[in-house]
Amino acid sequence: MSWHLDVDRGRQVWRWDEKPEPNPSMVDIHHLNLKPPGTVCPPGCTMTPADSPIQAARKGIQYMSAVQCESGHWAGDYGGPMFLLPGLVITCYVTGYKLHPKQIEEMIRYLLTRQNKVDGGWGIHVEAQSDIFGTALQYVSLRILGLPADHPAIVKAREFLHANEGVLGIPSWGKLWLAVLNVYSWDGLNPIPIEMWLAPYWLPVCPGRMWCHCRMVYLPMAYLYARRVSAKETPLVLALRKELYTKDQPYEKVYWPSMCNKISPLDNYSPNSTILKMVNGVLWYYEKVHWGWLRRRAIDFTYDHIKYEDEQTKYIDIGPVNKTMNMLCCWDREGDSPAFRKHGERLVDYLWLAPDGMKMQGYNGSQLWDSAFWIQAVAESGLGNEFVDSLRLAHHYLEITQVPYNTPNMKQYFRHISKGAWPFSTVDHGWPISDCTAEGTKASLALRQFSFIYPSAAQFGSSTSEAIYPSQVTGASATPPPVAGSRDLLTPITDARLMDAVEVMLSLQNPSGGWASYENTRTGGWLEAINPSECFSNIMVDYPYVECSSAVIQAFCMIRKMIPDNPRMKEINESIRRGVAFMKSIQRPDGSWHGSWGVCYTYAGWFGIEGMIAAGVPPSDPAIVKACKFFLSKQREDGGWGESYLSCVKREYVQHPETSQIVNTAWVVLSLMAAHWPDRTPIERGIRLLISRQYPNGDFPQESIVGVFNFNCMISYSNYKNIFPVWALGRYHNTYLKAKM
Repeated sequence: MSWHLDVDRGRQVWRWDEKPEPNPSMVDIHHLNLKPPGTVCPPGCTMTPADSPIQAARKGIQYMSAVQCESGHWAGDYGGPMFLLPGLVITCYVTGYKLHPKQIEEMIRYLLTRQNKVDGGWGIHVEAQSDIFGTALQYVSLRILGLPADHPAIVKAREFLHANEGVLGIPSWGKLWLAVLNVYSWDGLNPIPIEMWLAPYWLPVCPGRMWCHCRMVYLPMAYLYARRVSAKETPLVLALRKELYTKDQPYEKVYWPSMCNKISPLDNYSPNSTILKMVNGVLWYYEKVHWGWLRRRAIDFTYDHIKYEDEQTKYIDIGPVNKTMNMLCCWDREGDSPAFRKHGERLVDYLWLAPDGMKMQGYNGSQLWDSAFWIQAVAESGLGNEFVDSLRLAHHYLEITQVPYNTPNMKQYFRHISKGAWPFSTVDHGWPISDCTAEGTKASLALRQFSFIYPSAAQFGSSTSEAIYPSQVTGASATPPPVAGSRDLLTPITDARLMDAVEVMLSLQNPSGGWASYENTRTGGWLEAINPSECFSNIMVDYPYVECSSAVIQAFCMIRKMIPDNPRMKEINESIRRGVAFMKSIQRPDGSWHGSWGVCYTYAGWFGIEGMIAAGVPPSDPAIVKACKFFLSKQREDGGWGESYLSCVKREYVQHPETSQIVNTAWVVLSLMAAHWPDRTPIERGIRLLISRQYPNGDFPQESIVGVFNFNCMISYSNYKNIFPVWALGRYHNTYLKAKM
């Protein structure tokens, strides 16, 4: 009996096989730690530790080539947030959707593994301190999954909750999930006005102007609130009503309207503004007198948008929160319909099995994102010709993942153009993202140096012709992955297709000169005053970011170098100029940039420096010098850099409490080398640390969490530990030609 990762065009599903697997794949061994990390020797590798940067890079590439999936991408753990899996568990309980017993077993193991052993609680993410949001949701999940009320872990968690006034202070997202479970009253939530969705787009508060992740979460939330969707009163529901509340304030005696603004100090990262409290007060009275006809119209309107999102993403949806909520809305509206069953079939896309158990990921994976970075790392190492089959397979994944179409009725459903974009994960998901499109473009161009992928420049075609996406013409089987050892021609990513990507990236530049994530910045930051989440910051607007801006600038610089005759050159040059000005404008006085998608100043600084250098800003420019000096001021005694996730939360650089981290170290040494920092010593010290941390088989150890969103929630990027050290090692070798340290 064993678990196995099945892959189809990037889709990743962990399957349970009743038959034992005597020879598990390298992919399964790697992700499940079926053998101790660092002990499995991939083909062509020895267990002799590397003694030079290029040897370490080669061993790293050998290892990663051995754990590449058959679709051509690299799978990875994109978990971390603790509030995702409970949404899936509650949705399955309310709708009656059955999980596999082995999935349940692994989910229980995950939740117990991640429980805080000191106080019995859980936090908002795996490294956070315990709070009510995390603890209450894991508590009800474990009870639904089958743990009894007297289980030691449940008892410990209940003690934590009761010591903090039970679940009454849970943030609004948690209040909603508990209301759906029927263990919290809908009267205890601030209103989620579904009628807002009927507002015309010209109004600045129209939901269509919000950041798409916020928009797509509050869409089903508004439906669920308007419909008051709740579980039946079962023995478990009745038991939970007793367990989650204290003797001083039992469920039956709570005055629910007074709980709307009650948020535990453990959770209140982004307190509700005075303006929002006033708005909620008005809406509370509106709830008592709302027009039935208008609400029914708004319910129909929102469900139409929910269906559109489901169908355009093949029931994956933009993320795990709206995935489970949309499934719940579908059940409420349609019952056990074909659409509901399609939803159920896609739940597994979000479930990831790891040594700590089965979790729900923050997306359906980071397949394209990780693979694009890895391709660039290998290409820059100078070792690509040693890994022909791996790079051909990686090219295949890039090619089949570029989005070949725009969604229909874009304006009606608030969508941006997507033809030519690359998504974060898979083409089925399909949401276009600025930096994913940029990294996909950069990776595609980086592969053009290899004759085993492009034997002839004629394959690039013309930048002025119409783009054709052969792999998408006749369905999923049109372009199978290349066979190892074969040198058959691959489907090219032509100049015309890259110009489609350019069109997407140009369209996403904001008046400020910067790029946001999925869409343009559609309204002002003042909208953050009505952010109702309490535990996340900057969720209302798609802001321009240094990371997205740098990625696009780098892609444009490669385009103008490698496709110099393209018809958009004038626009590209002006776009680069404006983008550089934007990055300089948001640099902090100390030379740093705040990272919005990685931890934190080391991540953002890497993007800032790389983008400006690519655009031709000289290393002597004050902005680059200041950025490098900021990094040098944070170097640790062991020669590396280590940044705590608290940098994201506190918005200031916080040293890691234990030791340097290989990912932070790699980002910094990449930055210093890109900037041609004249003193090689700090760079060499960082490189020595990377080599010292590498396992003899080429893998690297998993250290602290390195991803973030909305300042307060961290997320894993398990492939970063392999990607960025190898990238730094290869660059060091090629920059300094130092064979042995």
